[in-house]
Amino acid sequence: MELVANYLDVRLMIIVVFLYIVGLFLKQVPWFKANWAIPILLWMLGIFITFLYTAYVLGDGLLPSTLIVSIIQGTLTAAMAVFGYEIIKQITHR
Repeated sequence: MELVANYLDVRLMIIVVFLYIVGLFLKQVPWFKANWAIPILLWMLGIFITFLYTAYVLGDGLLPSTLIVSIIQGTLTAAMAVFGYEIIKQITHR
């Protein structure tokens, strides 16, 4: 986990928490039955939110380099959110 944290911008950790909460919400709503789609939705949402956050909040602007960085960072944020959920699930559901 420390290795991934070295590549993930610490200013984007709030997105990891947000994606984790969105994933928990999707698991709990009764009308959403496609649990297999949650990681894919979180991945796409992570890239989108990371792009917006990087472009506007961090002030990098709407540049092609921002898009590339957002794809990489968004993938890492979604991976950490899903990985964190799976670790907690494995520890608590024995």
